[in-house]
Amino acid sequence: RASGAGGQKVNKTSSKATVSLSPDRWLNPQFCYWIPSAIRSQLVDNKLRYETKSGGLLIQSDATRNRDTNTAECFRKLLEEIKQRTFFPGEVSEEDKKKWEEIKEDKKEKRLFHKKRQSDKKKSRSKKFDI
Repeated sequence: RASGAGGQKVNKTSSKATVSLSPDRWLNPQFCYWIPSAIRSQLVDNKLRYETKSGGLLIQSDATRNRDTNTAECFRKLLEEIKQRTFFPGEVSEEDKKKWEEIKEDKKEKRLFHKKRQSDKKKSRSKKFDI
């Protein structure tokens, strides 16, 4: 049953949705075949916040009065959490590499120019005495 405001309506209707997988089924290729192996391997290292202490999975939602909507919300939470925990670097084109190299060289040149200018400014402030 759902919790929170709603009075008798909350007490009479079962609108809370729970998605759970036992520890022997969560990230098991036989049961979680819908998760690609590359993502599964990353999820083993980066635990989801919905994982239980025993290693299972438990997601609950009672945000709306409709069980189907709450079930969809549970799966949306799972998908969002998986997206946050996984990362795949994209291929970089030669054109992009060349562009970033030019930017790096330009930044280095500007930094050295400003450094030299600051040094000259400080040298001009010093007083030289002939003895």
